Amino acid sequence: MVKPLQLGHANIRVRDVERATKFDTAVLGLEVTHRRENQVFLNARGHSHKLAIRGIGAEARGVG
Repeated sequence: MVKPLQLGHANIRVRDVERATKFDTAVLGLEVTHRRENQVFLNARGHSHKLAIRGIGAEARGVG
């Protein structure tokens, strides 16, 4: 597992919030701080939320 030392604040949009959350917690070692509607907020090393994941739906158009 990767253990980030520091993470700047970032917001990402994903099709599947739960899948992205599983990756960010299992692989990056981030911790969920709270959830709100279709968003999950995560942190690294006890700091306030540093990563916000926002669901945009399975039918959302991909990049490119």
